Amino acid sequence: MPIRQQKLILWAFALFAASLACSVSGSEPTEAAQSVTPTANLTLTAVFSVAGTSNATQPAVVTASATSAQDNATSEPSATAEATEAATLQPTILPTRVFLPPPSNGTTTPYPGGGPLVHPGPSVTAFYISPSPIIDGDYSDWSSITYPISNVTYGSGYYLNSDDISGSFQVGWDATHLYIGIEVVDNKFVQIANGKWLYLGDSIEILIDSDVSRDYDDTSLNFDDHQLGISPGSPQAGVPPEAYIWYPISKRGPTPVVEIAVILTSNGYKIEAAIPLSLFGIFPAADQHFGFAISISDNDAAGRYWQQTLVSNVATRRLTNPTTWGDLVLSVP
Repeated sequence: MPIRQQKLILWAFALFAASLACSVSGSEPTEAAQSVTPTANLTLTAVFSVAGTSNATQPAVVTASATSAQDNATSEPSATAEATEAATLQPTILPTRVFLPPPSNGTTTPYPGGGPLVHPGPSVTAFYISPSPIIDGDYSDWSSITYPISNVTYGSGYYLNSDDISGSFQVGWDATHLYIGIEVVDNKFVQIANGKWLYLGDSIEILIDSDVSRDYDDTSLNFDDHQLGISPGSPQAGVPPEAYIWYPISKRGPTPVVEIAVILTSNGYKIEAAIPLSLFGIFPAADQHFGFAISISDNDAAGRYWQQTLVSNVATRRLTNPTTWGDLVLSVP
């Protein structure tokens, strides 16, 4: 074969080999590792300085749904961010709740092979409400038993007395919703956080174990254990009321289906909330029992993101251990 022809063949082969190498040697960039976010009320007490916040001096009523809050899921609170100017918060109009009679077909027998239906610890009774209440921050239009929130379960070093942080609450229910009415005594109102960080300011936490019998002795969280946070927001900082769910992880995020109304008072605030029971996977019926605890996060450090103290209705409450929660029973008077 002529030398020139041999060189042409070798040159063509080299080009083919080079193109093949380009198509198989590269790879798609690997997905960036997800950042670990703080879990509400573990041991995180990191302080972030934020300027421009003042305490409430006049009673005010604010109503909103969680759709009006932005979720800061991609970044931590900025150490230099300034609070926005106070804004007029317009309520989000949600579909009218439809009244249904008390259902009686829920599960009130233990799970096969499971444990008892009722957690030990303090029991809270939720009475059936008819008609469905107006969510306006004033829950005097429905009546249940009032229970105290006074047990310090976190941050005892920052707790002064019941005027520093304490509260009382009522619980009601109907065929579709769980209703919470809570009055908080707080000598210094501080809430500039939102989204997944809302627990770093004055806020409420509700724990629900929707199937006690199935995993009665399980000391860790799983898919039927729920942690829901409710923030009163802060009109001074332009932060509206909102709700956020941390657990189970499959549901983590803002929960716009929760209706919230807030009244700021001279010594704290009041919250009335309507929470769809479907959020917890609950099909309600009279005499059903669920694991339950309600707690108040307190931040007295103006301009800072900080969960200083947590008080609960259950003295034994530990977030990550549902066996330490109390009991909630649905009742028809």
